[in-house]
Amino acid sequence: AIDYSKDEKLSVQEIKPYLAIDENGANVLPSLLYADKNYLNQPKTGNAAVLKYKAIEKTKNQQQTVILHTSGYYEHVRDYSGMPKIAFLKGFSKAGAFATFSKNKYTEVKKKELMASNK
Repeated sequence: AIDYSKDEKLSVQEIKPYLAIDENGANVLPSLLYADKNYLNQPKTGNAAVLKYKAIEKTKNQQQTVILHTSGYYEHVRDYSGMPKIAFLKGFSKAGAFATFSKNKYTEVKKKELMASNK
């Protein structure tokens, strides 16, 4: 995305998670805290980790953006079947298409979460 707002003084703060729990309830925080080649190994589809961070307070008129920075070695564990949807994929070459797709997926997930929490 591009920010077209007026230039203002920005503050960047790096925060580390205080909690990281995998899908089995194990503490995986030591594998995530430092760029030390001590990677979190997730060899199976469905492996996950929930990370928690302490929020940085902001003032009333302040806006806040959060960016997750990660590193490591990634080998996707997927077994694809069928043919790729070439026309759909070519749509991503249009300006803003990926941002729109991402926003729609995010909205879709949030709606499902809201529906599940209202049951």
